[in-house]
Amino acid sequence: MKFKNVVFLGRSGAGKGTQLKLLETYLNTQGKKTIYVSIGELLRALAKQDTFAGRKVKSIITEGKLIDEWVAAYLWQNDIMTRLLENDAFLFFDGSPRKLHEAEALDMTLEWFEREKEMVAILLDVGHEEVFGRLKARGRDDDTDHGIKSRLDWFETEVMPVVRYYESSERLLTVSGEGTIEEVQARIRTALGVE
Repeated sequence: MKFKNVVFLGRSGAGKGTQLKLLETYLNTQGKKTIYVSIGELLRALAKQDTFAGRKVKSIITEGKLIDEWVAAYLWQNDIMTRLLENDAFLFFDGSPRKLHEAEALDMTLEWFEREKEMVAILLDVGHEEVFGRLKARGRDDDTDHGIKSRLDWFETEVMPVVRYYESSERLLTVSGEGTIEEVQARIRTALGVE
Protein backbone atom coordinates (compact mmCIF):
# COMPACT_ATOMS: atom_id res chain seq x y z
CA MET A 1 0.00 0.00 0.00
CA LYS A 2 1.61 3.25 -1.10
CA PHE A 3 -0.34 5.46 1.33
CA LYS A 4 0.96 5.45 4.91
CA ASN A 5 -1.58 8.03 6.16
CA VAL A 6 -5.26 7.47 5.43
CA VAL A 7 -7.98 9.91 6.47
CA PHE A 8 -11.52 8.55 6.45
CA LEU A 9 -14.22 11.14 5.82
CA GLY A 10 -17.97 10.64 5.67
CA ARG A 11 -21.20 11.48 7.36
CA SER A 12 -21.76 10.27 10.90
CA GLY A 13 -22.99 6.68 10.55
CA ALA A 14 -21.23 6.07 7.21
CA GLY A 15 -19.29 3.19 8.75
CA LYS A 16 -15.87 4.86 8.94
CA GLY A 17 -14.88 3.20 12.22
CA THR A 18 -16.09 -0.25 11.17
CA GLN A 19 -14.30 -0.10 7.83
CA LEU A 20 -11.10 1.33 9.25
CA LYS A 21 -10.90 -1.38 11.91
CA LEU A 22 -11.44 -4.08 9.29
CA LEU A 23 -8.68 -2.57 7.14
CA GLU A 24 -6.40 -2.31 10.17
CA THR A 25 -7.02 -5.97 11.11
CA TYR A 26 -6.33 -7.06 7.53
CA LEU A 27 -3.03 -5.15 7.40
CA ASN A 28 -2.03 -6.50 10.83
CA THR A 29 -2.50 -10.05 9.51
CA GLN A 30 -0.09 -9.08 6.72
CA GLY A 31 2.50 -8.09 9.34
CA LYS A 32 1.97 -4.33 8.95
CA LYS A 33 2.03 -1.94 11.92
CA THR A 34 -1.00 0.33 12.23
CA ILE A 35 -2.19 3.14 14.48
CA TYR A 36 -5.91 3.88 14.53
CA VAL A 37 -6.64 7.47 15.55
CA SER A 38 -10.32 8.04 16.34
CA ILE A 39 -11.34 11.50 17.46
CA GLY A 40 -14.64 10.06 18.71
CA GLU A 41 -12.87 7.51 20.91
CA LEU A 42 -10.41 10.14 22.17
CA LEU A 43 -13.26 12.52 23.06
CA ARG A 44 -15.35 9.80 24.75
CA ALA A 45 -12.28 8.73 26.78
CA LEU A 46 -11.71 12.33 27.84
CA ALA A 47 -15.41 12.73 28.73
CA LYS A 48 -15.07 9.87 31.25
CA GLN A 49 -12.36 11.71 33.20
CA ASP A 50 -13.37 13.62 36.31
CA THR A 51 -11.50 16.76 35.29
CA PHE A 52 -12.73 20.16 34.15
CA ALA A 53 -11.87 19.28 30.55
CA GLY A 54 -13.55 15.89 30.87
CA ARG A 55 -16.76 17.33 32.32
CA LYS A 56 -16.85 20.11 29.71
CA VAL A 57 -16.36 17.67 26.82
CA LYS A 58 -19.06 15.38 28.26
CA SER A 59 -21.48 18.32 28.43
CA ILE A 60 -20.70 19.36 24.85
CA ILE A 61 -21.16 15.81 23.54
CA THR A 62 -24.42 15.31 25.47
CA GLU A 63 -25.84 18.53 24.03
CA GLY A 64 -24.93 17.42 20.49
CA LYS A 65 -22.59 20.38 20.08
CA LEU A 66 -19.18 20.36 18.44
CA ILE A 67 -15.77 20.36 20.09
CA ASP A 68 -13.46 23.27 19.28
CA GLU A 69 -11.10 22.29 16.47
CA TRP A 70 -7.97 23.06 18.53
CA VAL A 71 -9.09 20.46 21.11
CA ALA A 72 -9.55 17.82 18.40
CA ALA A 73 -6.18 18.64 16.82
CA TYR A 74 -4.46 18.54 20.22
CA LEU A 75 -5.97 15.14 21.02
CA TRP A 76 -4.91 13.42 17.78
CA GLN A 77 -1.50 15.12 17.70
CA ASN A 78 -0.84 13.93 21.26
CA ASP A 79 -2.10 10.45 20.35
CA ILE A 80 0.35 10.23 17.43
CA MET A 81 3.23 11.63 19.50
CA THR A 82 2.77 9.00 22.20
CA ARG A 83 1.96 5.94 20.05
CA LEU A 84 4.11 6.31 16.92
CA LEU A 85 7.22 4.49 18.09
CA GLU A 86 8.80 4.02 14.66
CA ASN A 87 7.88 6.00 11.56
CA ASP A 88 6.91 2.94 9.54
CA ALA A 89 3.37 2.40 10.89
CA PHE A 90 0.23 3.14 8.89
CA LEU A 91 -1.79 5.98 10.42
CA PHE A 92 -5.57 5.81 10.07
CA PHE A 93 -7.66 8.85 10.99
CA ASP A 94 -11.34 8.41 11.82
CA GLY A 95 -13.46 11.53 12.32
CA SER A 96 -10.70 14.08 11.97
CA PRO A 97 -9.84 16.37 10.28
CA ARG A 98 -13.39 17.69 10.48
CA LYS A 99 -12.67 21.30 9.53
CA LEU A 100 -10.40 22.97 7.03
CA HIS A 101 -7.99 24.27 9.69
CA GLU A 102 -7.68 20.72 11.09
CA ALA A 103 -6.80 19.42 7.61
CA GLU A 104 -4.11 22.08 7.31
CA ALA A 105 -2.85 21.23 10.82
CA LEU A 106 -2.74 17.55 9.85
CA ASP A 107 -0.69 18.39 6.75
CA MET A 108 1.78 20.31 8.95
CA THR A 109 1.90 17.43 11.44
CA LEU A 110 2.56 14.87 8.69
CA GLU A 111 5.25 17.14 7.25
CA TRP A 112 6.94 17.27 10.68
CA PHE A 113 6.87 13.47 10.78
CA GLU A 114 8.26 13.39 7.18
CA ARG A 115 5.14 11.58 5.94
CA GLU A 116 3.33 14.26 3.91
CA LYS A 117 3.83 12.59 0.50
CA GLU A 118 2.12 9.34 1.54
CA MET A 119 -1.31 10.72 2.40
CA VAL A 120 -4.79 10.10 0.99
CA ALA A 121 -8.34 10.87 2.10
CA ILE A 122 -11.17 8.42 1.48
CA LEU A 123 -14.70 9.79 1.32
CA LEU A 124 -17.05 6.99 2.40
CA ASP A 125 -20.10 8.13 0.48
CA VAL A 126 -23.45 7.19 2.08
CA GLY A 127 -26.76 9.00 1.54
CA HIS A 128 -28.39 11.22 4.16
CA GLU A 129 -31.43 8.97 4.78
CA GLU A 130 -29.31 5.82 5.01
CA VAL A 131 -26.99 7.22 7.68
CA PHE A 132 -29.92 8.67 9.66
CA GLY A 133 -31.44 5.19 9.84
CA ARG A 134 -28.12 3.61 10.82
CA LEU A 135 -27.58 6.11 13.63
CA LYS A 136 -31.09 5.64 15.02
CA ALA A 137 -30.56 1.88 15.03
CA ARG A 138 -27.27 1.94 16.98
CA GLY A 139 -28.84 3.91 19.86
CA ARG A 140 -25.89 5.67 21.45
CA ASP A 141 -26.68 8.39 24.02
CA ASP A 142 -25.82 11.17 21.56
CA ASP A 143 -27.92 9.62 18.75
CA THR A 144 -31.07 11.63 19.40
CA ASP A 145 -32.98 13.05 16.43
CA HIS A 146 -31.66 16.52 17.27
CA GLY A 147 -28.07 15.28 17.75
CA ILE A 148 -28.11 13.31 14.49
CA LYS A 149 -29.60 16.22 12.50
CA SER A 150 -26.99 18.58 13.96
CA ARG A 151 -24.11 16.27 12.97
CA LEU A 152 -25.45 15.70 9.45
CA ASP A 153 -26.02 19.43 8.88
CA TRP A 154 -22.57 20.15 10.25
CA PHE A 155 -21.01 17.67 7.81
CA GLU A 156 -22.38 19.68 4.89
CA THR A 157 -21.16 23.04 6.18
CA GLU A 158 -17.86 22.11 7.86
CA VAL A 159 -16.57 18.79 6.50
CA MET A 160 -17.40 19.28 2.81
CA PRO A 161 -14.76 22.06 2.56
CA VAL A 162 -12.25 19.46 3.87
CA VAL A 163 -13.42 17.05 1.16
CA ARG A 164 -12.91 19.76 -1.48
CA TYR A 165 -9.50 20.61 0.01
CA TYR A 166 -8.27 17.05 -0.52
CA GLU A 167 -9.99 16.84 -3.90
CA SER A 168 -8.26 20.02 -5.11
CA SER A 169 -4.85 18.56 -4.23
CA GLU A 170 -5.71 15.22 -5.89
CA ARG A 171 -5.58 13.33 -2.59
CA LEU A 172 -9.25 12.22 -2.45
CA LEU A 173 -10.67 8.80 -3.26
CA THR A 174 -14.48 8.47 -3.18
CA VAL A 175 -15.83 5.04 -2.24
CA SER A 176 -19.50 4.06 -1.99
CA GLY A 177 -20.29 3.14 1.61
CA GLU A 178 -23.60 1.47 0.76
CA GLY A 179 -24.04 -2.31 0.58
CA THR A 180 -22.73 -5.00 2.90
CA ILE A 181 -19.76 -4.38 5.17
CA GLU A 182 -17.74 -6.87 3.11
CA GLU A 183 -18.62 -5.17 -0.19
CA VAL A 184 -17.56 -1.76 1.15
CA GLN A 185 -14.32 -3.18 2.55
CA ALA A 186 -13.51 -4.75 -0.83
CA ARG A 187 -14.04 -1.37 -2.54
CA ILE A 188 -11.77 0.36 -0.02
CA ARG A 189 -8.97 -2.18 -0.47
CA THR A 190 -9.25 -1.85 -4.25
CA ALA A 191 -9.13 1.96 -4.05
CA LEU A 192 -6.03 1.80 -1.84
CA GLY A 193 -4.34 -0.90 -3.90
CA VAL A 194 -4.47 -3.44 -1.07
CA GLU A 195 -5.36 -6.84 -2.49
